[in-house]
Amino acid sequence: MADDGAPREVLLVSEWRILSWSRELGRGALTSPHFARVDFDAAVADVDDFTIGEIVHVELDASTTPLHVRRVWPDLPRFRARSDAPEVPALDDELVRDAEGAIQLANGWTDARVVLAADHVRIELDDDAFAYGPSAALDAFQPTYLEVPATFEPRFIQLAASAGRSYLATRVDVSSRDIAVAFIEDEQHFYFIVANRISFTRLRK
Repeated sequence: MADDGAPREVLLVSEWRILSWSRELGRGALTSPHFARVDFDAAVADVDDFTIGEIVHVELDASTTPLHVRRVWPDLPRFRARSDAPEVPALDDELVRDAEGAIQLANGWTDARVVLAADHVRIELDDDAFAYGPSAALDAFQPTYLEVPATFEPRFIQLAASAGRSYLATRVDVSSRDIAVAFIEDEQHFYFIVANRISFTRLRK
């Protein structure tokens, strides 16, 4: 088929990361194993809160030299609270350290299911549809709020960012001692638990 010379947009499958980003300057740069640096304008970015080293998806116009970025969006979806959601305090630093350790271990599983106990919520985790029972569990003790389905596929687990904590404050009181965990299934599905403490347990090898 003859080439009509029209620009073609392509989505490169290489892993792209944010090399630099400035919300104030409205500019950023990308890097990948194949390209040391590709600059982009904030007008083509889906979000304005990129972090250095963050994995992103990139849509390019491959017909130009240098490469022209048509769109950049984060691999980790962002939760957006309503504009009238209240501001709430960030989680205390010592609680962040302990909670992030548990959350790091809880990431990477493909299947999750919720088990309710008298004083805590257990998120059982596995990567084989629980064929042999759960492989691990994330326990949330003294929970004050639960917004999560009975079963789901957690792509990411993280401490809820400020927007998530603001949203949760419209549902329950949230202080600097309340640990809010976000479970991200995809761009449209965010789930939350607010609790006093969380811990990770490996149940089988």
